[in-house]
Amino acid sequence: MNALTDPEVAEIAAKVGRPRSTDNGKIALDVDRIRAMRKAGFSWRQIADYLDVGVSTVRRRIQEGQSNLQASRLRWPL
Repeated sequence: MNALTDPEVAEIAAKVGRPRSTDNGKIALDVDRIRAMRKAGFSWRQIADYLDVGVSTVRRRIQEGQSNLQASRLRWPL
């Protein structure tokens, strides 16, 4: 029989799907680049296609970036 070993299974499983970053399993996206593309007039769909991710992922990253910015502004004067 020609069965796969555990390391071979792990290697194959790691290569399936879109590559992920090590940042909590999220796809690494440059939020500043997304903002620049939006300002240049690109649609959410065009940006998502360019980055090879879903529209929801792009919009969520922008939303997360705004939430982080607001949170840092709240903590700054302390």
